[in-house]
Amino acid sequence: MSIKEEVKEFLLTSPVYSGSLPATLSSDYPLIDSGVLDSIGLFTLVVHLEKKFDVKIEVLDLIEKNFGNLQMIENFVESKTIRS
Repeated sequence: MSIKEEVKEFLLTSPVYSGSLPATLSSDYPLIDSGVLDSIGLFTLVVHLEKKFDVKIEVLDLIEKNFGNLQMIENFVESKTIRS
C-alpha cells in the first residue's frame, strides 16, 4: 500500500474526520482549505504518520505545502523517510 493510500484509508476510517470528507477522496482534494485538517485533525494525522512511517515531524513542517492534499502528504513523508 502506498503512503497516499494508507493516509487516505486512515482519513476515511478515523472518527476524527467522519462527515468532513467527500465520499470519493481524490489525491488533490484540499484537506486544509476544506477544513478537514483543522488543528485537531492535523495533530491526529501527524501522530499517525510518525507512528506508521517512523518519521519525526517538526513544528516547522506543519505547513500547507506538506499537508494540503494527499499527494503533498505522500511527497512530504517520502522526503522524511529518505532523510531518516
